[in-house]
Amino acid sequence: MIQWINKQKKYSVDCSKISLSLGPVAKYLHILDKNLHLILVGTNKIITLNKQFRKIKYATDVIAFPVDIDYLEEHFLGDIFICVRVAQRQAFHFGHSLEKEISVLAIHGILHLLGYDHLTDHGEMEMVQERLLNETYTKW
Repeated sequence: MIQWINKQKKYSVDCSKISLSLGPVAKYLHILDKNLHLILVGTNKIITLNKQFRKIKYATDVIAFPVDIDYLEEHFLGDIFICVRVAQRQAFHFGHSLEKEISVLAIHGILHLLGYDHLTDHGEMEMVQERLLNETYTKW
């Protein structure tokens, strides 16, 4: 399902632990047969992406780019970029591990790849995300 691409070198991340936590998420969302790229990046890269695609110049935590299936095979959902430095700050703030925070951000990104938009869906994405987090993180 997930192809990990680590473009940053500052933080050590246990991607296998995160992948295991995302298994139940994929099952719940019926995407076990789908593929996606989860790309771990530094601050400069996420600022560049945020500026280029959202016209906002700051380091965000996650940006997702769904793929139009007319252009690629239908089993590929898209790319999720996660800024590891921002994720580390958030993990510290919430008092949990970097891996748990990246997993939370991955779930958020996956929902965006599936068409959810928390800015316009009147809370639907937030409800689904909370349900997934509650089911997933009882095991952490």
